[in-house]
Formats: sequence, C-alpha cells, structure tokens
Amino acid sequence: MQHELQHELQHELQHELQSELQNETLYTRTLRIIESNPLPTKDISAHLGQKTISGQLKKVLAKLLSDGLAEWTEPEIATSSKQQYKITVKGIAFLNIIRSKKE
Repeated sequence: MQHELQHELQHELQHELQSELQNETLYTRTLRIIESNPLPTKDISAHLGQKTISGQLKKVLAKLLSDGLAEWTEPEIATSSKQQYKITVKGIAFLNIIRSKKE
C-alpha cells in the first residue's frame, strides 16, 4: 500500500518533487513543520521565522491542501480560530520520497 502511494505521488507531484530535490522550498519546509503535530497558521509562520503570516505562506498552505498533503483539523469550520493544519498520509509519503532520494 505504502509503495503504491509513493509511486502514485511520484507521478502526480513530479514537478514539486523535482523542485524539492534541487532546493527545499517553503512547500516542504511547511510540511515538515506540521509533520509531528498540527499547528495553526500563526505557529507555522513563527516556526519559519516570520514575524507575520506572509501571503506566500498562505499560498503554500492552500497548495498543500489542494494537493492533499495537508488537511484542516476542523474541516467543517473553515474560519474557526482553532483551525490547524495537519499532515496527511499522502504528505508523509511525499516527505518519505524526498528523504529516500536525498540519501
């Protein structure tokens, strides 16, 4: 199952994987931050060393959601102040692909 998912991801997110293998971007850095535990946007921003939430971070979070690598902890309440981002199984597989290619 895990191997099939990794193969599917390599095909589906080929452009993102190639970019990340050349130079880790905000896309993967953000995913790594939420890998161990869900966080709200402001905490993700702080982990990245940003003083405020950047427009670029908002775009990356939206892309991670649309790519299925991250999801909301409260999907039914999009504007909740308790809203946090968490990594998905697909997101973990994406990071594992990157780790295996870098070794």
